[in-house]
Amino acid sequence: MNKSIHQLIIIGSGPAGLTAAVYAARSNLNPLVIDGDTPGGQLITTTLVENWPGEKSILGPTLMANMREHVQQLGTQFLPETVVKVNFSQQPFTLWTNRDTQLKAAAIIIATGATPKRLGCPGEDEYWGKGITTCAVCDGAFYPDKKILIVGGGDTAMEDASFLKKFTKDITIVQILDKLTASHAMQQRIINDPDITIMYNSTVTAVRG
Repeated sequence: MNKSIHQLIIIGSGPAGLTAAVYAARSNLNPLVIDGDTPGGQLITTTLVENWPGEKSILGPTLMANMREHVQQLGTQFLPETVVKVNFSQQPFTLWTNRDTQLKAAAIIIATGATPKRLGCPGEDEYWGKGITTCAVCDGAFYPDKKILIVGGGDTAMEDASFLKKFTKDITIVQILDKLTASHAMQQRIINDPDITIMYNSTVTAVRG
């Protein structure tokens, strides 16, 4: 293969991307991981992780640093840039980054993950990962018997409210519209629950600790 053409490029450096890199490196595919805007993915902004096999409790940044060291020891290369354009219409595939780097690859794995929607209000950055979370399943156990506010009125908000009842009986859902947007079945789980209050036509304007 032409040396200017990578055997494998992995877009994204979160847990999925680095797991792919482990297997690729062990298969002698010489993977190149493109970090993206947030090297390490969402776990970088997570405090304690208690649902990772083999680790009873570990900081998100520590976990990702360990994974990165692991794949580097296997020969994985990293590029601290972000993909902004692709051409998958012909092989080898072509990528362009935010620093005008052009790359070609025989195969590409897209592991860009998800990006949580932010509130964009004062105090959010200060308390991100310190009371503000986007994963009820991951972090719910850290807030036993606390007052919990859920922003949104879709299916995810309903699922989170149902799950968080394991830890607290004081849950408020803040919905910007005058009605919920979740499916009817999901709404029925929540709407008549005495432990859950719904605030319609409301938004979060600031976060204070």
